[in-house]
Amino acid sequence: MTNKITTPDQSETAFTIDLDGIVDGDASQSNSVSNTNDYPKAMVGVVVKTGAVAPDDGSSFIVYLFRRMTNVQDDNASSSAGAITPQNAVVLGSIKVTDDTATTYEKIFMTEHLGDLGPEWGIFVKNATGATNDNSTPSVQGAWFRYLVPELQEP
Repeated sequence: MTNKITTPDQSETAFTIDLDGIVDGDASQSNSVSNTNDYPKAMVGVVVKTGAVAPDDGSSFIVYLFRRMTNVQDDNASSSAGAITPQNAVVLGSIKVTDDTATTYEKIFMTEHLGDLGPEWGIFVKNATGATNDNSTPSVQGAWFRYLVPELQEP
């Protein structure tokens, strides 16, 4: 009998990130997550909402993965949430939008195609839609992650 590799459920955790009222061309950084168990990959879910002014049809919110080590971090990312200018962080994916106002978009990304997460990691979300996104309260926007931890099961 052969061994089986499974991926047991891990808890879903919210990033600290402000996705409300991001002006077109600007980006927001999440807090960095300390990967103390050295998990290699994660699922990342992002929810964004267009604002009162119609975005450009077919434009996107771009989601980046950043990593931090002791002496080097992608795009000089800090450990705290805040504004950021992505330049060298890798693109995790994008959320394509239509020209509809006040519309919520959700997407799940997988980090595994970008290699291991490393000791600290997080995300940037850049608004490239041509309009400021939603800034209403309470916000439906946010980002979450869940580690994917492969386990070897004995036969």
